[in-house]
Amino acid sequence: MMPIQALVVAPYPGLAKMISDMSGELPDFEITVGQADLSEALVLMDEWKNKHFDVIVSRGGTAELLREQADIPVIDIPVTGYDAMRMLLLWKDAAARIEMVGYPNVIRPFQAVSELIGIPVSCSLLGREEDAEHVLGNLKARGVQVVAGDTITVKKAAEHGLQGVLITSGREAVLEAFEQARQTYSALRRWKEAARFQIQLLDRTGEGFLVLDELGNIRWTNRAFRERFAGVEEATSVSELHRFPLLEQALRLQMKQGADGALPFPLTDAGEQIRVEFGKLQSQAEPQREWRCIIVRPLAGLAKENPRMILHESADGVPPVYSPVTVDEIAQAAAWTEHGPVAVCGERGVGKRELAQAVQYLIAAGSAAAAQAGCLMELVVNGADQESASLLAAWVQDLEPEQVLLLRGMEDMQPAACKKLAAALAACKGRVLCSFEQPAKWREESPLHKLFGRRMMRIAPLREKPELLDLLLRGYLTAYNERYGKQIAGIRPPVMQQLRQYGWPGNAEELRLTLDLFVRETNGYYIEDQVLPLLGTALLPASGTAGWLDLSKPLAEIERDIIEYVLVEEQMNQSKAAQRLGINRTTLWRKLKLPENES
Repeated sequence: MMPIQALVVAPYPGLAKMISDMSGELPDFEITVGQADLSEALVLMDEWKNKHFDVIVSRGGTAELLREQADIPVIDIPVTGYDAMRMLLLWKDAAARIEMVGYPNVIRPFQAVSELIGIPVSCSLLGREEDAEHVLGNLKARGVQVVAGDTITVKKAAEHGLQGVLITSGREAVLEAFEQARQTYSALRRWKEAARFQIQLLDRTGEGFLVLDELGNIRWTNRAFRERFAGVEEATSVSELHRFPLLEQALRLQMKQGADGALPFPLTDAGEQIRVEFGKLQSQAEPQREWRCIIVRPLAGLAKENPRMILHESADGVPPVYSPVTVDEIAQAAAWTEHGPVAVCGERGVGKRELAQAVQYLIAAGSAAAAQAGCLMELVVNGADQESASLLAAWVQDLEPEQVLLLRGMEDMQPAACKKLAAALAACKGRVLCSFEQPAKWREESPLHKLFGRRMMRIAPLREKPELLDLLLRGYLTAYNERYGKQIAGIRPPVMQQLRQYGWPGNAEELRLTLDLFVRETNGYYIEDQVLPLLGTALLPASGTAGWLDLSKPLAEIERDIIEYVLVEEQMNQSKAAQRLGINRTTLWRKLKLPENES
């Protein structure tokens, strides 16, 4: 068994020497002895701050002061009845007037023994080091000649011209203190062992735990939480969680409301649906303090649940420069969002999400606060009821001015819920872009029509922007060359002609998926016309597999078709697709990267 590491802070030299000499009688302790009194002890502690100790042993006011500063047990060497009796018997017949002066834990044993054996003694109690000056001045004025006390009292008594007598602790007191240290260490070790098991259990669970104090400082996280939010251990408070804007927003909202419960919608983090729950914790040691526990639970099979919040990385790993929206559209959206929510209308795949991301990039480039705010947040509210809308409204109203939110699904909300959320959007400080594929439906909703006013944008489909086609083709080709390790230098003219003539009903989303297919099917330096049969197959039906899944194909090709279908449904989010398919993201990536005959 490892010895107990004990630091002894002795207020006077004799005590330090006695304990050093007694170390052989305490074989289960490894004792480090230092001499210091009161504030000097804090300097001594600072010198040894990098050395591990299990307990601290000291005496009187020095022990009291160390107890306030140390985060390990501080054991007080008592003044025992033996010590008090020795002192009283030594001075009982003295002609000089004597006064006992010191902290309560030193003086009270004298009062008890004095009464017991019938030797009267006069005592003055000190509450803090600064009191000694005043007390000793009064004693001198009253004619006291001898002052018995601890080291600081004896030192200051000499400054006042008084005789100082040090109250010392004997061997009995030292042995009693180390016995108490032994019992305290044993109890603390059992408690730490139990706590260690509990922490290990919490680290093994898939649920993430975070504990905050009432000021928003992060006090503890478990392994699952740290793995989910990589780098969170570097943050010390909620205000430093800019890398995780969804988490930061959730915690700010909970701290403002202060109630137990959960967010009204799941978050999508790294492609996985998670539920964030809040609860209060009570400390028995500090009942006046209010601690909060945040629990993050993974939710399997809820990829389509609404409402939900999504945190976006750059779409499909493609740099934002290859965007289907124009510079003018981005500038217009950024300017309009300064004055309230903007309605962005257009077909699926025209780039409404890319527009919101571009606004986020543009704002972040000109603002340090916006740069810290992180990635684009997307809130999907399809079918939200009135109760959910109330909590969603609280979320929206809590947005900071530099944060950008893409809001989808309002055209399908219940009228009362839509009205409540529209009122929150009108008061929102953040920048909000509301995405619509069917503008006719929301135009019938008067709260939305009034909310947007003239701030309504139409994103033209790709067939109306032929000038963007070449740029997007080159951008996607560059990105997929890097992804699949290809060295494709260009597209043959017959293929390019077909691409320009194609109507692109799925817009830029279909173009991106098509280039993905073309690159994977090409083994040379150019995309040849043998890939043209794949044109128009990239956008799969929205639901059901009948009609597109060809069971006559080899197994490897069927598997690839299924993966591509799920990827399309999950908007090319590989983490979510892997979760649905029951494989990890590395396996998914490998299956996409390998040629068909190696799948």
